Amino acid sequence: MKSLMDKECTDYFVKSINNSISKNKKHSCIYKIRKNDNGKSVWIDCKGEIDKHNNILIGTIQDITIRKKLELEKEQHEKILYQQSKMAAMGEMLNNIAHQWRQPLSTISTAATGIKLQKDMDILKDEDLTHAMDNINKSAQYLSQTIEDFRNFFNPKNSSFKEISLEESIEKSL
Repeated sequence: MKSLMDKECTDYFVKSINNSISKNKKHSCIYKIRKNDNGKSVWIDCKGEIDKHNNILIGTIQDITIRKKLELEKEQHEKILYQQSKMAAMGEMLNNIAHQWRQPLSTISTAATGIKLQKDMDILKDEDLTHAMDNINKSAQYLSQTIEDFRNFFNPKNSSFKEISLEESIEKSL
């Protein structure tokens, strides 16, 4: 005859009963069994203790399938909420990156357009070209550093505190 319990549940159940008998402790375990008629599973909460006078195990068995189903649904719901929270945080982070990138991208675009216009009008001076290229490079470095800042922010290895210069931070922000 095929067992109604999985091997894992059977081992858990037997261990709990043996522990109750050998150590005179209360028996308490939750396990799943399969019904013969339809193959569906039922969750069982089994509790008991040894009656010292008659040397028998006395206890109760309760079907907790509905409670377990609700617990599993709650877990699933919490997983969904966690995923939604992660997606919202990701969207917020992307908005922050976009905000940080707009000004440097505008600087790069303006410098490149200005150089092209001056070249087309044949009034481009070497010092203007050098100045524009320096601005483009500075903005590109800023964009690259923004990526690293966000990458390091979410890196668990960088969760330690370090000393910073308030003056440098304010200057960088300005």
